[in-house]
Amino acid sequence: MRQASWVGFLFVVLVSGGCGEDRVGGVASNDSTLVGGPCFDRVNCDERLCQDFPSEDFPGGMCTLSCGTDNDCPSASACAGLLSGWVCLLVCEADVDCREQWSCQEVRRPGPLDADTGSFRACLGAM
Repeated sequence: MRQASWVGFLFVVLVSGGCGEDRVGGVASNDSTLVGGPCFDRVNCDERLCQDFPSEDFPGGMCTLSCGTDNDCPSASACAGLLSGWVCLLVCEADVDCREQWSCQEVRRPGPLDADTGSFRACLGAM
């Protein structure tokens, strides 16, 4: 009987481990040192990635993470395929959701350049 209860406990642990949010921990925001906040050097960011090139896309810099899918990004952000690489960007609905000198723009999801991978709206430097 003890063995049966142990197997049941193990089943519950394994099944519950697969449920819930698969994203990395944390939340992106306009002042987050994980994704979305300003930076002038990589030491300003939790994961030591300060996106500031090209500077017109990231005025004041932006802390971010490298990604391959949305699951590599914290809540309130998604993975975007930019010319500078695949990075997590703060998701937005309108310009007011973004920092000053930034706007809510359509960006593409990562994938091959010749593939239609879809898009979403994210904060980038105002055009």
